[in-house]
Amino acid sequence: MITDNSFTADSISTRLERLQLIELNFPTHSAVLVGLPSEVATWALTCFTVFKDKRNISEVEVNESVGATTATKQAFAFLRSEYSIVKGIAETLFASQQTRYEAYGFNLSYPSKFAEQLSFVEDVLIENTRMIAQSKTPVIEPALITRLSTAVNGCIAALETQAKEKGDVKHARGDLKEEWELDTFNLKALLFRAIATWNDDHINLNDLGFARKSQMGQSGGGGTLPQAPSGLHLDGETLAWTAVTGATSYAVGLSYDGGTHWESDFTTDTNSSTVPVADIGKLYYRVRARNANGYGDYSGTFEHLFGLATVDNFAFANDEFTWNPVEFANGYDIQYSLANEENFVLIFNGNATSFNHTPASGSWTFRIRASYGAMKSEWVEIPVEQV
Repeated sequence: MITDNSFTADSISTRLERLQLIELNFPTHSAVLVGLPSEVATWALTCFTVFKDKRNISEVEVNESVGATTATKQAFAFLRSEYSIVKGIAETLFASQQTRYEAYGFNLSYPSKFAEQLSFVEDVLIENTRMIAQSKTPVIEPALITRLSTAVNGCIAALETQAKEKGDVKHARGDLKEEWELDTFNLKALLFRAIATWNDDHINLNDLGFARKSQMGQSGGGGTLPQAPSGLHLDGETLAWTAVTGATSYAVGLSYDGGTHWESDFTTDTNSSTVPVADIGKLYYRVRARNANGYGDYSGTFEHLFGLATVDNFAFANDEFTWNPVEFANGYDIQYSLANEENFVLIFNGNATSFNHTPASGSWTFRIRASYGAMKSEWVEIPVEQV
């Protein structure tokens, strides 16, 4: 039951309910409505179908964008794996030629951002081509370069697909927003003409998806509202919760800032829904149930930490390591190894953002990662030369 005519505050499910009633019942009442503009009459005949189709397209585009993002992550994970293989072979190949090893950039830390990773690996390919052009030996064998090039091309293609899908989502959401605003305008016009034809408490208003004056502010005529959902949990990109007795649908809210601001609710007929997720940081969710009497209270806010950012500005000077704090992290690990080796040893585990340490003489690699319980960020490495 619709209990208000505040169209701008409609949830998706309420808007769909209004439009469905209009499309279904408008032909019965159209002949008697006083002074209804022809464009509103034309709109009313298909308003539900048009809005539902655009909403479905928007949901399809969102799902395709999520799939493209997952494929991009997989492509870059494969790129890093192929790069690690090449780097491992290069450590042996250039064991007595450190300058050649460094010319490829193998002594540098692997970047954390996709664009930087792509440029980083492309530099390896460019350097190998330069070495061949200058007839220098040894160089990385062609089969490995082919594999690395294939991985790079896969990442480029994945990024292009991801960008296209994000553009399609933006376009689809823009179309849906325009349709929402058009529907809101036409709903106001239709309500005005309906009240002029009948009155503000006529039963026919319900036929057209409007609340009568006597129904304003009611919760389905005083019936019981559903309880707040509980048991919220996230499995991949699906948010689920314990079904509420008597609920006919649910509205899901999303916040990016801890609940200070909430995005517009989206609705589902089941006790689960595909929701936006993130690579790093936290997102916040809440759910409320609806029955014939209206919406109940929201659940408590459910928060989920998806991942930690890599540590920024990890540096060493005057026998002190320093770094910037990482949001949500409650600890940091620092390890070290001889340069160009992988035998890392833990020397620091704590929640400070600095650490005093005097390395022994030699060439070293130090690396740091942020942690939150069992969740860890990617490592960030720096070379340290100690005389």
